[in-house]
Amino acid sequence: MAQAFALADTMLQSGRADAQSAVLVLSDGKYSFEYETKQKVKDLKDKNVQIFMAPVCEFSGSKEIQKMKSWASSPWSTNYERIPGISALKVNQEAFAGKLVSKFCSDAISPSETKSVVEAKQYMMIKEGGMPNPACARPGVVGKVSSVEACYDAARSRGVNAFNYCSKDMMKGMCMVEGMQFDRDWYTTHMDTQDEIPCPGGDWIPNPYFD
Repeated sequence: MAQAFALADTMLQSGRADAQSAVLVLSDGKYSFEYETKQKVKDLKDKNVQIFMAPVCEFSGSKEIQKMKSWASSPWSTNYERIPGISALKVNQEAFAGKLVSKFCSDAISPSETKSVVEAKQYMMIKEGGMPNPACARPGVVGKVSSVEACYDAARSRGVNAFNYCSKDMMKGMCMVEGMQFDRDWYTTHMDTQDEIPCPGGDWIPNPYFD
């Protein structure tokens, strides 16, 4: 598995700059070279590569399966899916393929599943390629962090309710926290929508590097 992650790392270096890099691992639930695999997982996560683990095995409680959960991107509940054995896969190939695609590919997620993913993560993207203007939010610079989850953690630790994260080019990993004014009803309303979400109290400033 370590070799597979190393190959994925090499392949992703020629990917589109404007796309989220991601790796889907289909496995029999077993691996060798645990230390080397763990290091390659860390390397990919440090580069903000999303890791989705899909072991094909009948039992869910083994040490190997628990380890694979830890290798999936955070939160593991939205980046891990166990297929309960080869027999189940053979007779339900289309169903499992559809489930993996809808769970792993954000462009294929239905509104109801989008809501469940947002609830699991406890944050959602409200603007792609843009930042709030001063009327919408009070900005604060954190600096470079290891992942979008780390930027979310930085916002929570500072007591603010929004953040901007750059996943592209030389500024990759740059994190800014934003103090927006909105309530639970506003958040819940826009959790279900696929339309353009307004910046509460202000407007968006186009910026291709930050979401």
